[in-house]
Amino acid sequence: MMPILSKCVKIAHDVKYLYKFMNSSDYGSRLKDERNRKGLTQEELAQALGTSRGTVANCEIGKSFLDMKLLERADQAGVDILFIVTGRRMHSNLNWRLLQAINVGINNWASEHNMVVSTQNHFLLQKLLYEKFSQHESFDSKEIDNYLRSAA
Repeated sequence: MMPILSKCVKIAHDVKYLYKFMNSSDYGSRLKDERNRKGLTQEELAQALGTSRGTVANCEIGKSFLDMKLLERADQAGVDILFIVTGRRMHSNLNWRLLQAINVGINNWASEHNMVVSTQNHFLLQKLLYEKFSQHESFDSKEIDNYLRSAA
């Protein structure tokens, strides 16, 4: 396969994978499952995250997603955020350096293309990229930037 065609096939596969999660309500149900596992009410989780009960409720019904700040607070409160984001239980600590590099990469990519990325799409890109790059023992933030640029 020619290199450019190979790259197009890879991008198409990733977009299809991303679209699958865009239509998924699993995120909200996983958040609710994890909240229940911890024995917390929506109000108690909201207090731990420094947000409102309504925000937690909206996340649980799939209307919105926890942003990076709230995910960090959830992690500090002992919530298995890897499970919430990917559906896989956490076996080790989340790679915050990778997650931060992904978020910076998404924001830079959107800025370069004069795009506004919705919270839902940001979350989905974050999930896709985290799953892709967390399989490597090390990563270079330039790899993330290059991957996003190749999709544009």
